[in-house]
Parts: sequence; structure tokens; C-alpha cells
Amino acid sequence: MQAQPVKQTGIQEKTMAVLSMNFRGPRLGMTKTVNIITPKVEQAPGPWPVLYLLHGYSDNHTEWLYNTSLVRYAWERNMMIVMPDGLRTWYTNINEEDAMEQFITSDLVKYIDGTFNTIKSAAGRAIAGLSMGGYGAFMLSMKNPDMYCCASSHSGAFFYAHEIVKEMPQKVRTDTERLAPEYDVFKLAADMPKDKRFPLRFDCGESDWILKWNRQMHEHLDSIGWSHTYNEYPGEHNWAYWDSHICQTLDFAMENFAKSKLK
Repeated sequence: MQAQPVKQTGIQEKTMAVLSMNFRGPRLGMTKTVNIITPKVEQAPGPWPVLYLLHGYSDNHTEWLYNTSLVRYAWERNMMIVMPDGLRTWYTNINEEDAMEQFITSDLVKYIDGTFNTIKSAAGRAIAGLSMGGYGAFMLSMKNPDMYCCASSHSGAFFYAHEIVKEMPQKVRTDTERLAPEYDVFKLAADMPKDKRFPLRFDCGESDWILKWNRQMHEHLDSIGWSHTYNEYPGEHNWAYWDSHICQTLDFAMENFAKSKLK
């Protein structure tokens, strides 16, 4: 007799998946690993909206899964989340060997759209991240405003390519003195045509060493008239803070996916 699946009272059956996939990125000329959370197929057969979620400087593509309850949060929202390994590149094209900007915006998006039943336009894509990844989310979306419908950041390292910070954690390499202004998110925001602007949200912990630059970004966006959402909460530059606030990014993305659908 064929075995029957065990029924758990009060728990809905889930047909989601958490995947770890390897593929060769033409821009990098190397194989990269990407972690992916897919929606519940029976509730969301697709096409699916996708959130590209970036990690911080000391992390890799596994950290969001290991340090937060992201899988459960995603299950509750029926969204696809893609977590690439950005190394310590700041998601820029530091050199030809680390063309991470092109990998994220070209190789990765093409691979995901070609492999899964996704919404293959900006209306179904959002980008977010923490610290280095928060900076990366703003930078990549501002350099590619037709690729994502919105961007979100937690504890964003917006100083990168904007100013040389003398008092930095020793493990952080900034490369600011050798990067072109094309990676300065303050300049990118100021140069963005008003008709290309898209929804932005970001937050930072009140005891975070990176708070200064988040306040500067908030003031800068206000000064140029770019509507956005900015909040400060109790907390530091750690996973307890990011786990507490990642759902705000997920809800922000879902809200903007819905708005884009109506356009």
C-alpha cells in the first residue's frame, strides 16, 4: 500500500523549496552559487515576483538563511528570494576578475528568468540588502532604474565611494580612494532624472556605527525631493536587528509588486 503523507493539524502543507544552485556567469567567467527560496506552488503557480537579497561585507550567500527566519517569512508571503554570493566586491566592477555589478544585473537576472517562472520585467523585481548589501541594493538599482521596481536597505554602508572613512572596523576594506564617482550613491541619486525615480526605503539601528551615513542619505534624498521611507530603531549592526526588520523589506517589495501590476 502506498504511504500517505502525514497530516499535521493546524499546519498547511507547503510545497516550497530552498535551493542551492551553481551556474557559470559569463561576465565573471566562473561558477557561482546562489541560494533561492521559491513560493508555494499550489498558492502561487506563477509567474513569480523576485526579491534579490544581498549580503554584507563579512558574509556570503548563506547568511540570510542561517541567521534569520527568512524562509518562514518568505513562506508567509509567497515570494521568490534570490541570494547571490557577492564576495567582498561591494557589488561593483572593481576589476575584470570581480565584475560583480554585471554579474548581478545581467548574468544572474537572465539565469533566474530563464530557469524559473518569474515576472520578467522591473514590475516583478526588487532588490535589497544589509550593510554592504544595502549600499549595493541602492547603487545597483540607481544605476539600473529600469530593472527593479523598488529598493530597500538595512544599515546601508552608504559611505562607500562617497568618502574615505578613517575609523573603520579593521576587517572592512573600502577602496574608496580608487573608485570612480559612478559608484557614489549620493551622486547617483542626485543625477537620477525625476521620471526614473522609484520607491526607496531604508532603516538603521540607533546604536549602529553606520547610522551617520544613513542619516546623511535621508537628508540628501529630502534635499533633492526624492520621496522615500526612512526609520531608525533600537539596535546595533548585527543579525538580531536585521532579523527584526527584514519583514519590512518583504512587505515593501510585495506592496510595490502589487502597485506595478496595476500600472
